[in-house]
Amino acid sequence: MIWTLEEIKKVLDRYDHGDVLSVERMSKGFANINYKVVCVQQTVLFKNYFDNNPTQINYEIKVLQKLKKSGIPCATPLSNSNGKYLEKTDKGIVILYEFIEGEEPELNTNNVAEIAKAMAQMHNIQDLEELVHTNQYSLDFGLQVLAQYPHKKEEFPEICSYVESEMKHLDEAIKIPLPKGIVHCDIFTDNTLFRNGKLLAILDFETVCTDHCLIDIGTAVNGFCYVNNELDTQLLEVLLEHYQKVRRLELLEKELVYYYIRWGIYTIVSWHLSRLFASFTENRHYRVQELISRVKILDEKKEVLEGLIKRI
Repeated sequence: MIWTLEEIKKVLDRYDHGDVLSVERMSKGFANINYKVVCVQQTVLFKNYFDNNPTQINYEIKVLQKLKKSGIPCATPLSNSNGKYLEKTDKGIVILYEFIEGEEPELNTNNVAEIAKAMAQMHNIQDLEELVHTNQYSLDFGLQVLAQYPHKKEEFPEICSYVESEMKHLDEAIKIPLPKGIVHCDIFTDNTLFRNGKLLAILDFETVCTDHCLIDIGTAVNGFCYVNNELDTQLLEVLLEHYQKVRRLELLEKELVYYYIRWGIYTIVSWHLSRLFASFTENRHYRVQELISRVKILDEKKEVLEGLIKRI
């Protein structure tokens, strides 16, 4: 969905940032399209959401405000001259955010330590009564995708078999009660901004909710500890060590980290599968197969990984 300069200016007229000087389209995200808009008084990020659910987006804004007050690095939503954040347009909902100049990080021990500490700090936030929110990626999310495209089982038998068997494999472990907190659910390198080895912001909180803190750890391992699709155990150790400098894992959480790494793979595969089934491309097919291949290796190294995790 492309925005013209005049369309963007029309939205910016309701803000107090001065005249628009330039507009630059940023890389397109999976759930939104972004523009860097330079105004006389401030440079902002113009985000157009593909999901036009105002309830979820308002919840995201509330969480971001809580995170900012708690010192978590994230981009702050900006209100218009009437104090409102959501702009409803013919092309969907738009929100302006402060623009943060940074880049996607490399996979190294410093950057893993940075995201681990920020993640733990976020999980430590208390007084969440007003922020309780259901995780949209429930255990049966993958089955929902399969049910939506029943004819795809014949075309992709191995992938569909993985979704069904992995859900059964994870069912008992994922349902065990564990400490909860604000969880991002999608902590990958492309959802963060770094500069000179420092984490500037965690981005794209479209899937934020309150759930088991291990969900973020399992996802972050997949996002920050896999190099060329192979788990780097040094990066895994760094992530868990620096996380626990801020928030100690309970013994039961340590015992279940392995399953939540697999849970992270399962939810990512299910999400990519929904896009693959909707519109086949070789890249999407390859990405799903690449992610599933991680499970076989994890299964072969289960005892070694669990031993490593318990020692940290």
